[in-house]
Amino acid sequence: GGSDASGEFELDSLINLKHWREKPHTVVASCKRLGPNGVCLTRYLVVSKSHVMDLELIAAKPNVAKLKSYHALDDLQSVKVPPEDPEMMTLIFSTKDSPKPRGYVYLIQSEIRAECVLLLASAAQETKVERAGGGLAS
Repeated sequence: GGSDASGEFELDSLINLKHWREKPHTVVASCKRLGPNGVCLTRYLVVSKSHVMDLELIAAKPNVAKLKSYHALDDLQSVKVPPEDPEMMTLIFSTKDSPKPRGYVYLIQSEIRAECVLLLASAAQETKVERAGGGLAS
């Protein structure tokens, strides 16, 4: 590992939502995640320029949530936002551990969905520029 940032994010660890809400370039949104058999799970989605976290609310603690999944944006393969359903957003990740991509489907307010999509797109652009070795004159 060494540079692996997910070390500090163990599954089921407690995450301070207030901390993430105050960070720039970060979207913290209440949403529903579609689970197996059509089950709707109430979740919080934290989207930043480096990772996406899926958090489960803890009723007794308003600003604390439990980490259910963590993905570096490097693993994000695609974001699907069907035009006919303005509140649906599917994030598809593939990791080194599992060659088969995993899709997470969220139902989220359309304006927040737009915010997430913009943030993810700008993060992807920045990553591409860094990988290309700095900005090239257009």
